[in-house]
Amino acid sequence: MVASVAMVMERLGIRGRLLMAFIATSALAVLATAAALYAFVEVGSAVERITESRVPAAISSLKLSRQAVGRPIRRAAQAEPGNLEAALAKSLVFHGSLLGCG
Repeated sequence: MVASVAMVMERLGIRGRLLMAFIATSALAVLATAAALYAFVEVGSAVERITESRVPAAISSLKLSRQAVGRPIRRAAQAEPGNLEAALAKSLVFHGSLLGCG
């Protein structure tokens, strides 16, 4: 078997050897490209799944936190500093009910 491979390589000459090397290198490049495309598709789908499940919750919690630190508490604290605890407690009860915590 080794002798027949050596004979084939000898008969091909330099032109055939260079052609075979070029084909082999091109095939490896095509395989690497296919593997990279597969990896990008898998990563993209994982990012999409995470984004679809986590972003809406993050946006709603951001809205709630902006409401919780909103104007009613600031107005209550400015009007009567002793009233701040009551305003905070009322706000926590309201936002807790929105989240289903109470």
